[in-house]
Amino acid sequence: MNMNRKLRWFAVLLPSLLALISTALGEEAAIQQASASEAPCYAFQNNGDIYVSCQGRKEKVTDGGTVIGFAVARDGSSVVLNRHKFRVQGEGSVEQTPDRVEIISLEGDFPTRTLPGMRWHRLVPSCGTVLVFAPPQGSSAQDLLHGSRLCFEDYVHFRCSADRSVVAGVTAANREVLKTGVPPQRQIVAAPPQHGRILYDVSPNGRFVGYYWAGELCVSERDGGRTCIHFANSHDRLSVSDSGEIVLDVGTGETCYFRDMWHGSLEPLPGYDEGDECMGVGYWKPGERAPRILERLGRNPQWITPRAAEALFAWHSRTENSKETRR
Repeated sequence: MNMNRKLRWFAVLLPSLLALISTALGEEAAIQQASASEAPCYAFQNNGDIYVSCQGRKEKVTDGGTVIGFAVARDGSSVVLNRHKFRVQGEGSVEQTPDRVEIISLEGDFPTRTLPGMRWHRLVPSCGTVLVFAPPQGSSAQDLLHGSRLCFEDYVHFRCSADRSVVAGVTAANREVLKTGVPPQRQIVAAPPQHGRILYDVSPNGRFVGYYWAGELCVSERDGGRTCIHFANSHDRLSVSDSGEIVLDVGTGETCYFRDMWHGSLEPLPGYDEGDECMGVGYWKPGERAPRILERLGRNPQWITPRAAEALFAWHSRTENSKETRR
């Protein structure tokens, strides 16, 4: 075949080749866009504030760097913030003023109730509300949204489904034994005495119990099935979704710089003098070999619904507008 015939064949085939390439690129773009629109919705702490990420949008929804704990109600009706006022005085000196807990309705005019602070007590988004396990404890928790106590006999602490029909929790004060049922029946995992705390959560629909202990991250299903991976480092809360997917804190292998346990930075900053491994937000889907990193720096993650995310965005926007009006 001489050069002229080759050129004629190439001219005939070129439109078809370009059409195939265009189609392939269009399909790839559509897949990427769909993936972004289906991204999970979650909230997390970073440097004393709360961030919300949902369907490609991420915003800081608090200001001031005073948040040391938070929880969002499953239905998006409320957010609870545990705040502490940090004042830096001179080199390396930090003054701390009394804590407070803010219970903020994410409906209407966003009314807020304030309670005394609970610095060393974790806020727990579970059982369709926000709980805190604080003395006098026994087997009950304080329901912060409804001003009542919630109790499941024989549990020292617990998590449950949104309708409270499925309960899992720890049954002994001096030994972490994770069980499920009311009363406790099926044992999920047991830790030897004085060998650390089991991190766990119950999905809102009650189908899954996610837990981490002794280097093993697992999802246990209601029928008894279980999926696990070996995973080295997690010490904050984890959150399990209705599809059995988990968000939790993970070591990223990078170096971060810390002012205290609540404030950290990816880059050196004045007062952020302690270098240590970054703890970020990880995402694990059963069947995957390891968690994927969603955030390079963050802690205390929680799955939230798109409705809750939109309510938090609206609350923050209202707060920012109020600040502008007062100026």
